[in-house]
Amino acid sequence: MKLKEKIKTKLNENKFTRRFSDYDFRTVVFTVVSLIITVGYAAFYAMLGVALLSVWYGMLACYYVMLAALRATVVFYHKGKRRRGENADERKEKIHRAKIYISCGVVIGLFTLPLSISILLMVAEKATFSHGGLMIYVAATYTTYKVVMTIRNLVKARKSTDMTVRTVRCINLADSFVSVLALQTAMFHSFSPDFSTDTFNAVTGAAVCLATVIIGAFMIVGGVREITKINYEANLKNQQRG
Repeated sequence: MKLKEKIKTKLNENKFTRRFSDYDFRTVVFTVVSLIITVGYAAFYAMLGVALLSVWYGMLACYYVMLAALRATVVFYHKGKRRRGENADERKEKIHRAKIYISCGVVIGLFTLPLSISILLMVAEKATFSHGGLMIYVAATYTTYKVVMTIRNLVKARKSTDMTVRTVRCINLADSFVSVLALQTAMFHSFSPDFSTDTFNAVTGAAVCLATVIIGAFMIVGGVREITKINYEANLKNQQRG
Protein backbone atom coordinates (compact mmCIF):
# COMPACT_ATOMS: atom_id res chain seq x y z
CA MET A 1 0.00 0.00 0.00
CA LYS A 2 1.30 3.43 -0.96
CA LEU A 3 2.19 5.93 1.77
CA LYS A 4 -0.58 8.30 0.65
CA GLU A 5 -3.18 5.54 0.90
CA LYS A 6 -1.89 4.50 4.34
CA ILE A 7 -2.19 8.06 5.63
CA LYS A 8 -5.67 8.37 4.15
CA THR A 9 -6.74 5.09 5.80
CA LYS A 10 -5.41 6.27 9.17
CA LEU A 11 -7.23 9.60 8.88
CA ASN A 12 -10.49 7.85 8.01
CA GLU A 13 -10.32 5.83 11.22
CA ASN A 14 -10.96 8.97 13.28
CA LYS A 15 -14.32 10.76 13.10
CA PHE A 16 -12.81 14.26 13.13
CA THR A 17 -9.87 13.67 10.76
CA ARG A 18 -12.18 11.75 8.41
CA ARG A 19 -13.90 15.00 7.56
CA PHE A 20 -10.64 16.42 6.21
CA SER A 21 -10.83 13.94 3.34
CA ASP A 22 -13.76 16.04 2.11
CA TYR A 23 -12.39 18.80 -0.15
CA ASP A 24 -15.30 21.16 0.56
CA PHE A 25 -14.83 20.80 4.33
CA ARG A 26 -11.09 21.49 4.07
CA THR A 27 -11.83 24.59 2.04
CA VAL A 28 -14.11 25.96 4.75
CA VAL A 29 -11.59 25.17 7.53
CA PHE A 30 -8.82 27.05 5.73
CA THR A 31 -11.26 29.88 5.07
CA VAL A 32 -11.74 30.24 8.84
CA VAL A 33 -7.96 30.53 9.26
CA SER A 34 -7.79 33.11 6.46
CA LEU A 35 -10.68 35.00 8.06
CA ILE A 36 -8.83 35.31 11.37
CA ILE A 37 -5.68 36.57 9.59
CA THR A 38 -7.71 39.04 7.51
CA VAL A 39 -9.43 40.46 10.62
CA GLY A 40 -5.95 40.92 12.13
CA TYR A 41 -4.77 42.84 9.05
CA ALA A 42 -7.91 45.01 9.11
CA ALA A 43 -7.41 45.87 12.79
CA PHE A 44 -3.69 46.56 12.28
CA TYR A 45 -4.18 48.95 9.35
CA ALA A 46 -7.14 50.62 11.08
CA MET A 47 -4.98 51.37 14.13
CA LEU A 48 -2.19 52.71 11.91
CA GLY A 49 -4.70 54.86 10.05
CA VAL A 50 -6.00 56.40 13.27
CA ALA A 51 -2.57 56.76 14.90
CA LEU A 52 -0.92 58.33 11.85
CA LEU A 53 -4.05 60.06 10.53
CA SER A 54 -3.35 58.27 7.24
CA VAL A 55 -6.05 57.92 4.60
CA TRP A 56 -3.87 55.31 2.85
CA TYR A 57 -3.86 52.99 5.84
CA GLY A 58 -7.57 53.69 6.27
CA MET A 59 -8.27 52.52 2.72
CA LEU A 60 -6.21 49.38 3.29
CA ALA A 61 -8.22 48.72 6.46
CA CYS A 62 -11.44 49.20 4.46
CA TYR A 63 -10.23 46.68 1.86
CA TYR A 64 -9.44 44.05 4.51
CA VAL A 65 -12.78 44.65 6.25
CA MET A 66 -14.56 43.91 2.96
CA LEU A 67 -12.36 40.84 2.45
CA ALA A 68 -13.13 39.61 5.98
CA ALA A 69 -16.86 40.14 5.37
CA LEU A 70 -16.72 37.94 2.26
CA ARG A 71 -14.93 35.12 4.05
CA ALA A 72 -17.25 35.40 7.04
CA THR A 73 -20.24 35.07 4.68
CA VAL A 74 -18.95 31.72 3.42
CA VAL A 75 -18.15 30.46 6.93
CA PHE A 76 -21.54 31.40 8.37
CA TYR A 77 -23.34 29.94 5.38
CA HIS A 78 -21.71 26.55 5.97
CA LYS A 79 -22.49 26.81 9.68
CA GLY A 80 -26.14 27.39 8.80
CA LYS A 81 -26.03 24.56 6.26
CA ARG A 82 -25.01 22.09 8.98
CA ARG A 83 -27.81 23.38 11.20
CA ARG A 84 -30.37 22.95 8.42
CA GLY A 85 -29.20 19.37 7.91
CA GLU A 86 -29.98 16.93 5.14
CA ASN A 87 -33.71 17.74 5.13
CA ALA A 88 -33.10 21.12 3.48
CA ASP A 89 -34.57 21.60 0.02
CA GLU A 90 -31.75 20.78 -2.42
CA ARG A 91 -32.94 23.20 -5.10
CA LYS A 92 -33.25 26.08 -2.64
CA GLU A 93 -29.80 25.30 -1.24
CA LYS A 94 -28.25 25.39 -4.71
CA ILE A 95 -29.97 28.68 -5.52
CA HIS A 96 -28.87 30.10 -2.16
CA ARG A 97 -25.24 29.14 -2.89
CA ALA A 98 -25.48 30.73 -6.34
CA LYS A 99 -26.87 33.94 -4.81
CA ILE A 100 -23.95 34.04 -2.36
CA TYR A 101 -21.63 33.61 -5.33
CA ILE A 102 -23.29 36.56 -7.08
CA SER A 103 -23.27 38.75 -3.95
CA CYS A 104 -19.59 38.06 -3.35
CA GLY A 105 -18.90 38.88 -6.99
CA VAL A 106 -20.56 42.28 -6.51
CA VAL A 107 -18.47 42.97 -3.38
CA ILE A 108 -15.27 41.87 -5.13
CA GLY A 109 -16.11 44.32 -7.91
CA LEU A 110 -16.48 47.02 -5.23
CA PHE A 111 -12.95 46.18 -4.03
CA THR A 112 -11.77 48.51 -6.76
CA LEU A 113 -12.98 51.55 -4.78
CA PRO A 114 -10.62 51.25 -1.77
CA LEU A 115 -7.94 49.72 -3.99
CA SER A 116 -7.96 52.52 -6.54
CA ILE A 117 -7.87 55.17 -3.79
CA SER A 118 -4.99 53.32 -2.09
CA ILE A 119 -3.06 53.14 -5.36
CA LEU A 120 -3.62 56.84 -6.11
CA LEU A 121 -2.42 57.73 -2.62
CA MET A 122 0.53 55.37 -3.01
CA VAL A 123 1.64 57.22 -6.12
CA ALA A 124 0.83 60.73 -4.86
CA GLU A 125 2.25 60.36 -1.34
CA LYS A 126 5.08 57.92 -2.18
CA ALA A 127 3.52 55.47 0.28
CA THR A 128 4.76 51.89 0.14
CA PHE A 129 4.76 48.53 1.86
CA SER A 130 8.07 47.59 3.45
CA HIS A 131 9.76 44.55 4.99
CA GLY A 132 12.92 44.95 7.02
CA GLY A 133 16.05 42.88 6.41
CA LEU A 134 15.55 39.28 5.34
CA MET A 135 11.77 39.55 5.75
CA ILE A 136 11.54 40.74 2.15
CA TYR A 137 12.71 37.29 1.00
CA VAL A 138 10.18 35.62 3.29
CA ALA A 139 7.44 37.86 1.88
CA ALA A 140 8.51 37.09 -1.70
CA THR A 141 8.53 33.35 -1.05
CA TYR A 142 5.15 33.43 0.69
CA THR A 143 3.54 35.57 -2.03
CA THR A 144 4.84 33.27 -4.78
CA TYR A 145 3.53 30.22 -2.91
CA LYS A 146 0.21 31.98 -2.31
CA VAL A 147 -0.30 32.84 -5.98
CA VAL A 148 0.67 29.34 -7.21
CA MET A 149 -1.60 27.59 -4.68
CA THR A 150 -4.46 30.01 -5.38
CA ILE A 151 -4.37 29.26 -9.11
CA ARG A 152 -4.00 25.52 -8.44
CA ASN A 153 -6.97 25.49 -6.06
CA LEU A 154 -9.06 27.63 -8.41
CA VAL A 155 -8.59 25.08 -11.19
CA LYS A 156 -9.34 22.26 -8.74
CA ALA A 157 -12.49 24.03 -7.51
CA ARG A 158 -14.01 23.83 -10.99
CA LYS A 159 -14.66 20.14 -10.29
CA SER A 160 -16.65 20.99 -7.15
CA THR A 161 -20.43 21.27 -7.41
CA ASP A 162 -20.50 23.55 -4.36
CA MET A 163 -20.69 27.20 -5.47
CA THR A 164 -19.40 28.39 -2.10
CA VAL A 165 -16.13 26.53 -2.70
CA ARG A 166 -15.77 28.40 -5.99
CA THR A 167 -16.59 31.60 -4.10
CA VAL A 168 -13.70 31.02 -1.70
CA ARG A 169 -11.28 30.39 -4.55
CA CYS A 170 -12.32 33.55 -6.40
CA ILE A 171 -11.96 35.60 -3.20
CA ASN A 172 -8.46 34.17 -2.71
CA LEU A 173 -7.55 34.98 -6.32
CA ALA A 174 -8.54 38.63 -5.89
CA ASP A 175 -6.58 38.76 -2.62
CA SER A 176 -3.48 37.24 -4.24
CA PHE A 177 -3.42 39.99 -6.89
CA VAL A 178 -3.26 42.60 -4.12
CA SER A 179 -0.44 40.62 -2.49
CA VAL A 180 1.54 40.82 -5.73
CA LEU A 181 1.12 44.61 -5.80
CA ALA A 182 2.19 44.86 -2.14
CA LEU A 183 5.26 42.69 -2.84
CA GLN A 184 6.24 44.80 -5.84
CA THR A 185 6.21 48.03 -3.83
CA ALA A 186 8.09 46.36 -0.95
CA MET A 187 10.80 45.02 -3.28
CA PHE A 188 11.29 48.39 -4.95
CA HIS A 189 11.52 49.98 -1.50
CA SER A 190 14.12 47.43 -0.34
CA PHE A 191 16.31 47.10 -3.44
CA SER A 192 15.83 50.39 -5.35
CA PRO A 193 14.83 53.06 -2.81
CA ASP A 194 16.02 55.92 -5.06
CA PHE A 195 14.33 54.60 -8.19
CA SER A 196 11.09 56.30 -9.30
CA THR A 197 8.43 53.60 -9.14
CA ASP A 198 5.34 55.73 -9.76
CA THR A 199 4.77 54.39 -13.28
CA PHE A 200 5.32 50.76 -12.28
CA ASN A 201 3.01 51.03 -9.27
CA ALA A 202 0.34 52.82 -11.30
CA VAL A 203 0.42 50.23 -14.11
CA THR A 204 0.42 47.24 -11.75
CA GLY A 205 -2.27 48.85 -9.62
CA ALA A 206 -4.47 49.46 -12.66
CA ALA A 207 -3.96 45.83 -13.74
CA VAL A 208 -4.95 44.61 -10.26
CA CYS A 209 -8.11 46.76 -10.28
CA LEU A 210 -9.03 45.54 -13.77
CA ALA A 211 -8.42 41.91 -12.81
CA THR A 212 -10.57 42.38 -9.70
CA VAL A 213 -13.45 43.80 -11.75
CA ILE A 214 -13.17 40.87 -14.19
CA ILE A 215 -13.30 38.35 -11.32
CA GLY A 216 -16.39 40.07 -9.89
CA ALA A 217 -18.11 40.16 -13.30
CA PHE A 218 -17.21 36.51 -13.93
CA MET A 219 -18.82 35.53 -10.62
CA ILE A 220 -21.98 37.55 -11.25
CA VAL A 221 -22.48 36.09 -14.75
CA GLY A 222 -21.63 32.57 -13.53
CA GLY A 223 -24.06 32.83 -10.62
CA VAL A 224 -26.91 34.05 -12.84
CA ARG A 225 -26.26 31.21 -15.29
CA GLU A 226 -26.26 28.69 -12.43
CA ILE A 227 -29.65 29.93 -11.14
CA THR A 228 -31.08 29.83 -14.67
CA LYS A 229 -29.78 26.26 -15.09
CA ILE A 230 -31.22 25.14 -11.72
CA ASN A 231 -34.66 26.61 -12.50
CA TYR A 232 -34.63 25.15 -16.01
CA GLU A 233 -33.82 21.65 -14.70
CA ALA A 234 -36.50 21.95 -12.00
CA ASN A 235 -39.14 23.04 -14.55
CA LEU A 236 -38.10 20.23 -16.88
CA LYS A 237 -38.55 17.66 -14.10
CA ASN A 238 -41.99 19.10 -13.24
CA GLN A 239 -43.06 18.86 -16.88
CA GLN A 240 -41.89 15.24 -17.10
CA ARG A 241 -43.82 14.36 -13.94
CA GLY A 242 -46.90 16.12 -15.27
